[in-house]
Order: sequence, then C-alpha cells, then structure tokens
Amino acid sequence: MKVRVEVGTVEQKALILEEFTILEHVAAAANVTHRIAEVVVPGDFDSAVRRLSGDQVFQANRGYHLVLAKTVPVEGGHCLLISPVLFTEGFDTQVRIRLYLHELMHVVHRTRFPSRAGESQATHYYLENLYCLYDDYAAERRSLEICAELFPEPSELYARFHRTTFYGFLKALNDESVYRTLSNAVVRFRLGFLDIEGFQTAVRPLFDQIAKSLAYGAAYIDSRTGFEQDLSTFVNARFVSDAAQRLVAYFASKYEADDYDLSDGVERMKNFTETFGFVFEDHPEGLYCRVVGLPF
Repeated sequence: MKVRVEVGTVEQKALILEEFTILEHVAAAANVTHRIAEVVVPGDFDSAVRRLSGDQVFQANRGYHLVLAKTVPVEGGHCLLISPVLFTEGFDTQVRIRLYLHELMHVVHRTRFPSRAGESQATHYYLENLYCLYDDYAAERRSLEICAELFPEPSELYARFHRTTFYGFLKALNDESVYRTLSNAVVRFRLGFLDIEGFQTAVRPLFDQIAKSLAYGAAYIDSRTGFEQDLSTFVNARFVSDAAQRLVAYFASKYEADDYDLSDGVERMKNFTETFGFVFEDHPEGLYCRVVGLPF
C-alpha cells in the first residue's frame, strides 16, 4: 500500500508512516489492500480533495463538524486522504485509528454493494443517496463498535472528540435557520423568483448537511458506545421527522442483517427527501423534479 506524507519534519513523517502500519494490517485483514491505490497526508487537505474528487466546493469545515479524512475513488482503486490536522495536538492515536477504520469501511462497503443496472433516472437518484447515507452510517457505526473493543478505557482526547462530534450533529439537526432557508426557497420558487435549478442549488447543500448529520447521529446512538442516553434528544430534533426515523431504522436493520442490497429502500429515501420540499419523478422527457413544499 503506497503511503505519501507531505507534512512535517523527517522525524515526524517517520512517526506518521509507522502509525500507518496499523492501517496496512487492518486493510490486509479485510482483504481490501489491493483496493487502496494510495494513502496521502496532503499539505492542503481541501485542495487535494477538490482535485481528486472533482468537487470544487468541498470544504473540510462544515460548521457542524470538521471533515478529517476522505475516501475518493481513483483509477486503480481508492485514495485515502488524511487531514494533517489529525497530527496536531487535540488528537491522539485512538482518534486517528477510529478515523482510519471509518475510511477503510468505505472501501469495504464499495466492494459489497451490488451493481445496479437498468434503473430509471428517479430510482437512480434515490438509490445513489440511499447508498451514500448507508455507507456513512455503517462506516461510522462499525468503527465506533470496533474501537469500543480496542479501547475499553478511551483516552480523554478520544472521549472529548466523540462528544463534540456527536453534539455537532445534534446541533445541525436542530438548526432553525436551515428550516427558514428551506421554507424561503419554496416560497421563492412558487413566486417565480427561482427556477428548478435555482431551487436545487439553494436546497441541496442543506439536504446533504441534514441527511449526513442524521446518518452519523443515528450511528452513534445505535453503536451503544455511550450515546444511547441521548436517544430522546435525537428523535425529538427539528429534522428527525417520522420519515427520517423510518430511514435510520431501515439502516439499522440492514446493518444488523449484514445486508448490502438496498433496492427495497427507495420508498423510504423518497419519503425522506420529500420532507425537504421536492421529489424526483420519471417523465417521458426525462427526470423531473417537483417542488411539493415542506410538510412540517
């Protein structure tokens, strides 16, 4: 497994490379070493992600949490990008191992998800989102559960990192400003100030923020690693609608059954998406997006 470290002194780089032997051993045990083209600690994490992924608006700082690692499909497999922030004070080996495991689980999942030929455009849209969110949920839950066994006495940095991360997701799920922005986008669309592309531009980043916070927050609760006491707070959050609860319950059932075929989850994803004011439909002319308004 090729590893490249672009930050630090010679001594620091050597220590980082030594720590990455843990990643190599776990990847070999999961039989995914051949799927990892390279592991990189870039000097500029945001730029590296943008360049490899093609996502020109990527930012590690998402307000409600900080992205510290990213798995990007590349020619020959996947590239695991690790933020250099992880090697500063405030993080320790336990935190880093947890994040390494999370990224490796993304690679594992992508070897197990079934191929999906012959989908309609609307079904493709919903399945793309469904697999993406389940990938996040399962990677987060599995890495938390493994680390609970590896670290029966977690370090203070590890415990603090996870408390801060989880409550960041809860904060995002309770963000009234997001609701106001969504509601305003619906009104502006209906008054003719936004076309459908403008509506999607306004709404899609907020949908992604809430959807990912939901998947990650549910993974923390379901992992039974000390966050079950926050279940009531989680399910009563502003954006944890009935449709959202049905979606994460579906994720939990698939995870516990070790089932990677999500083709029976399209309706749940559609119902969840509809709570953000839009649905996708197949029309003779192609994929059609219909704005339906907010149900709450």
